[in-house]
Amino acid sequence: MLTKLRRFLDTYTRKIGYAVAHIIPSPNIITILGLLFAIIFLSLILISTNYTYVIAIIFYILSISMDVLDGAVAKATGKSSKVGAFLDSTIDRITDAIYILALYYILDLNLIILFLLLFGCLMISYIRAKAESIGLKMEGIGIAERGDRLILILLILLTSIFSKMSALILTLVLLELILITIVQRIYYTLSKGYIFEKDTKL
Repeated sequence: MLTKLRRFLDTYTRKIGYAVAHIIPSPNIITILGLLFAIIFLSLILISTNYTYVIAIIFYILSISMDVLDGAVAKATGKSSKVGAFLDSTIDRITDAIYILALYYILDLNLIILFLLLFGCLMISYIRAKAESIGLKMEGIGIAERGDRLILILLILLTSIFSKMSALILTLVLLELILITIVQRIYYTLSKGYIFEKDTKL
């Protein structure tokens, strides 16, 4: 859902990208910083005190901000590359797992829920990769793309400060949205893929 908003804000993010590029000219460094901030976030969660929890949320925000900035800097500097895309995609999967492991620790999640969250996030990305490998554009497909999930995780982190039960309910909502997105992407790929395949044979 945030894809449409991202397109609307593209002009502004590009300007931010130009500004950041004067400080950190390499989008790959920004991508790696996102991973570093995610690791610090999880480390602070594991320490588990009220003071470190607030700092942990700040590092979470920094981490997901890097995910926006690396693309903005790549566009602003013209330094987009296949290696950079590979690094970005790989680190995104690692950070996704880190964020979910943090939720597992904070909310003492059932192992089945943990597995489904990890499985779901990986499947959403895998389906997109496979669909795009046969020529289908997947951006904007699904109710819970990565940006949507990251915002919801932030909401869960903030909610857990006041109510663990409410945060758990939001986590279950996140899981439901993830599973719906998997179904949506599979359906879209099968339906559009069949038409696309017929067209390419003509």
